[in-house]
Amino acid sequence: YLVLAYTPVDVQSDFSYELTIELPVENLTDKCGLVFGYLSKGSDGTRAPLEYFSVGNNRRMVMGNRSWYSFYTELDLPYIIPGGRNKLKVFKTSNMLYYFVNDIYSYCSEMETKEPGNVFGFTVPPMAEILVHNFVVSRKGLAKSAMGKVKSQPLEFEIIKSEFETNKIKPNN
Repeated sequence: YLVLAYTPVDVQSDFSYELTIELPVENLTDKCGLVFGYLSKGSDGTRAPLEYFSVGNNRRMVMGNRSWYSFYTELDLPYIIPGGRNKLKVFKTSNMLYYFVNDIYSYCSEMETKEPGNVFGFTVPPMAEILVHNFVVSRKGLAKSAMGKVKSQPLEFEIIKSEFETNKIKPNN
């Protein structure tokens, strides 16, 4: 499943997106992670996040873009905690995305799209329960108000059923 929130942060701006996610079941095929970008609403009704970044209980990190035929990078990371809490973070500056797992730099790639989008969310494996803590999305220069206080707002989430094919997100409407 995709759990999505619409935020005031556009993915074309410099942003930071992080959360702590726990997938308590130690099924090695299960993955959970971050999604961000835009939802296309074309004539075919396709709805999908642009970028995704997942970790699995098999200690593998996968990241990709829905315009590719499958994920474009898969890494074995010994610091992913199977069945435990993992802190995931994506930091975007200019056109580069920097990925962190448990505060350890893991990879970087270029942002493929030039289209605006304000969707940030996470993935949940079928029939699984996850715990999410500290969901934070911020944009450079927008995170603080004129008074120097951090802005926060309640978010409403939309849940979309999806299926994974070759680790590519393909939502069903």
